[in-house]
Amino acid sequence: MLTQTILRDIMDIKEISVTRLAEMLGLSGPSRVCDRLNAGRSTNMSTDTLDEMLRALGYKIIVVPETVELDDGWYEITSSDKSEIPEKRKRGRPVKKMREVDGSL
Repeated sequence: MLTQTILRDIMDIKEISVTRLAEMLGLSGPSRVCDRLNAGRSTNMSTDTLDEMLRALGYKIIVVPETVELDDGWYEITSSDKSEIPEKRKRGRPVKKMREVDGSL
């Protein structure tokens, strides 16, 4: 899953608007967050930018062996957006058992 997709999902779960995230990051306005979320939709953002945004949302980057299974609310960053957010997840509730196997959930 692309970093931008992960960030948007976390924002949705936590009900944080682009405007509010901009305030949390100390950015001059919501357009700065939109630029980050929309930049290079086919590629991932820099680790520094991702780390800054995730920490503002209460998340952090962790590297684990690829054999580790994802737990509730965990995300796997990939080079493409092959996986989708499960439709069963209701707004404001964590994703249940997201596991990516061969590009599918």
